[in-house]
Amino acid sequence: MNVRRELETMCQKVPNTVSRPTKLMLLVNDEVLIERRKQNEKWGIQRHSYGDWLMILGEEFGEVCEAMQRNKVWGKKTDAHDLSKELIQLAAVASAIAEHVIDERELTP
Repeated sequence: MNVRRELETMCQKVPNTVSRPTKLMLLVNDEVLIERRKQNEKWGIQRHSYGDWLMILGEEFGEVCEAMQRNKVWGKKTDAHDLSKELIQLAAVASAIAEHVIDERELTP
């Protein structure tokens, strides 16, 4: 079973008292967490300068932009075709940066 299907199954088990927007938030945040785990498995825990983080974030943002313009006549050909996947990756990088900032703040006396 793929990850998305597993997450959708979990969301279906959430009580009906939880609204659809809340279920969607749970689904998206679970996907971001899964992507963060994949990033840590691939790259290890990363610590960069804020300038380098900005470049990484910018690259991910560019892929989101490419995915959004893919079907436009003026859009360029790109392999960034899955908009939700690109948005999850962008959010995961932003999360990694936030983790770094919080980690630094907690280590600083």
